[in-house]
Amino acid sequence: MATKPKRLLPLFDAISTETEDVELSGDENELDFSESQNVSADKTSLDKKKVGLEEEVDHVYERLQVLEADREFLKHCISSLRKGDKGLDLLQEILQHLRDLRNVELRVRNIGDLAV
Repeated sequence: MATKPKRLLPLFDAISTETEDVELSGDENELDFSESQNVSADKTSLDKKKVGLEEEVDHVYERLQVLEADREFLKHCISSLRKGDKGLDLLQEILQHLRDLRNVELRVRNIGDLAV
């Protein structure tokens, strides 16, 4: 009977080794899974940065268009000034409208600040 347990011990050792291999394989799969999560997290982070950069470029482009429109407006103003009193009257009227718009904007901001 003593020989049977000795023969069984290598079987138990083999079974425990297989179990450890399975556990290690499971850990390797978990490592692969966590690595893929890290890769997908990195991709998500890069996508967010890309979207943020695209929004910033769009904002800069809009500002550029506004500045170009302002440039054209100033060209027309200068040419109006060269035409004499009519041009000056027109510019004064435009300036008054711009002041009115600015006052309205300031009132809206103040109301918004009070609401917060």
